[in-house]
Formats: sequence, C-alpha cells, structure tokens
Amino acid sequence: FDARIEEFNYGLIEGEEFTGNLTFDRDELLIRGSTKAMEGTFRLDGVVYLDDRPRLQAKLDCDGINAKEFFRQTENFGQDVLQDRHVSGTLNAKMAIFAYFDEEGNFLDDQLLVFAGIGIENGELKDFKMLEEFSSYVKVQDLRNIRFENMENWLMINKQTIYIPAMFIQSNAMNLTIAGEHNFDNEFEYDIKVNAGQVLATKFKKYNPNMEPIPAKRKGFVNLYVKVFGNLDNYDYEMAKKEVKQDFRRSEYRRLEIKSALTQAFGQVELIQEPPEWADIPEYDDDIDPGEVEYIEGFDQ
Repeated sequence: FDARIEEFNYGLIEGEEFTGNLTFDRDELLIRGSTKAMEGTFRLDGVVYLDDRPRLQAKLDCDGINAKEFFRQTENFGQDVLQDRHVSGTLNAKMAIFAYFDEEGNFLDDQLLVFAGIGIENGELKDFKMLEEFSSYVKVQDLRNIRFENMENWLMINKQTIYIPAMFIQSNAMNLTIAGEHNFDNEFEYDIKVNAGQVLATKFKKYNPNMEPIPAKRKGFVNLYVKVFGNLDNYDYEMAKKEVKQDFRRSEYRRLEIKSALTQAFGQVELIQEPPEWADIPEYDDDIDPGEVEYIEGFDQ
C-alpha cells in the first residue's frame, strides 16, 4: 500500500514528507520511498525479513544532507571522537546496509554490516582534539579550523569496527592521506602521510582562517609517514614509513571490496582520488629515512 507521512521522529531524528510504498510478501516487508530530513533528501529501498530473528537489507541514498545535523540526530553514532560540534558541510552518501536483530527485536550491533561511499562538500573540521597533537609542526590555529575541498571515500562497518581505506584530504592547513580503523570502543589506529614541504610553508604563513586549500604539490621535500594509535584518552604517534605504506596498500583491497558491494547495489560510484602530482616520488622519498628529517619537530621515534 502507499504511505504518506507528513512528519515523523525517532529519538533525535526528525523527518517530513515521507512518500513511498510498503509491500507485504509472505514473511517479507518491502519498503521503498523518500523523505526530507537533515536539510536534504533520503531515498530508501529495502527489505525486512520477518523471521524469528528479523533482518534488514537496504540501500540508502543521501543527498544534500547537513553533516552537523546528521551527526547530531544520529547521536554521533555512539562514539565520542568525531562529534557534531566538530563538523560542518554538505553530505552525500550511498550506503548498503545489512542489520540483524534478536528474537525480541533488539538490534545486534556486533552483526551490523555497512558499505558506504561518502562525500562532503565545503567541509570544515573544528576543534578536533586528535589533530591538535600535530600542533608541534603546524600552527594550532590552523588545526582548530580546517577547511577542505570536496572529499569522498569508501567506508565499511563490520564487527563493530569502522574501516577507512586510504583517502586524500586537501585542506587550508595541510594536505594529507589517511587510512585506518576505529572500533565502537573508541580504540583506533590511523595511518597518515603528510607532505613536509607544505607543512614548512604553512609554518611561515600568517594564520588566515579563510585561506583556501593548499595546492597538491610534490616538489622539493619528502612525504612523512605517521601512525596514530590507542584510544581517545590515551593515544600516541610514531614515524613508521614502511608500516604506513603497507597499510595503505592493504587498504586498497578493502576499498575494492566496498566498491564492489556498492557498484552491485547502485551502479558506478565515482570518487575523488589522490592527485598524481602528490604521489610518492623515489628521488624525493624512498632514498631518505624519515627519522633523519630533523626540520620538523614532534616526530621523534
């Protein structure tokens, strides 16, 4: 039957103008429709299997969503690291969701499986505590208000862990490539590549919160490789060129797995990739031990 709902709410989540249809077929409930929420539009196409242990299989297409509201209304997905007060921008995403419930209808978060392609336009990251650890080599003011160009990447949630394949972030403070994993207990391990030349250039510029994102360049300096690990209350970082490069390569297999699942669900999903101008260059990188780079403070082994 056709369904029209003017307004609805679930916890902090608020929506309006839901239109779609619900179809019962034996022990299956087919749901298809769209709604306005979080200043954008959500389109849902899914099936609820009404077995003794119900399960949901769904495709969710998010268009023009307010990123701050997305985090706030979802209660920051139950984690304390990246919250709605830290982020802003316009969110577009495609997600394939597989959710499971027990006999009493309780959600089993340890069995949740999500494949997602996520993009943020005109994004900002403010007062993010973890990034302030880099204040020894990039001005703290820069790291308290990071503006970045359009950013897209694949994500996967599996066995209570969020997996992030390597992605390139171009911002007004610095350019970097980051990959990692972060579990629901807020234990994490991130791999980061930073262009040393751009970090040095930033140190000598007058702080300007409206500064445009730094161009991606590869000339003149090495790339630095950092591993950040621990939990929100106790984490550390170290230089680890070999390990970070290996993790970046391994993350490509996960990217292919996520991309394959999303392509099967939605068709081709285009992503922004790290520009070739910022790739590792043997004459600038491979012959130099990062431990010998002494002009950047805060990178002691």
